[in-house]
Amino acid sequence: MTTLIERLPERETTGWHKLIAPDGELKREDDAVVYVSASAGKKKIERYQVAQ
Repeated sequence: MTTLIERLPERETTGWHKLIAPDGELKREDDAVVYVSASAGKKKIERYQVAQ
């Protein structure tokens, strides 16, 4: 399990986060976003944040 975002920021504006992972599961645990992959090895994960 890898923590991608330790603590999501307080929502002050409208916007969104987009995370792209090759496999596995992205899930939210409290204020964190974590990634769990069924297969071993290094993964390329992309993160986009848009605030409006």
